[in-house]
Amino acid sequence: MSESIHERIGDVNNVVFTCGAIVEDNTIYLYYGAADSCIALAFAEIDQILSILIEGDLQAK
Repeated sequence: MSESIHERIGDVNNVVFTCGAIVEDNTIYLYYGAADSCIALAFAEIDQILSILIEGDLQAK
């Protein structure tokens, strides 16, 4: 997983603001505002997110 400085430094550090989400098949696409200056897109498999929430396994595949 890569990290951008836009997600770490801004008017409020270490905060991103969700702007919307799209679910397609088993993938969620999450648009978010970063560093008060740009919009970014993150995506993940829903099964992986659920596994992390249920099992607490950050290394879930």
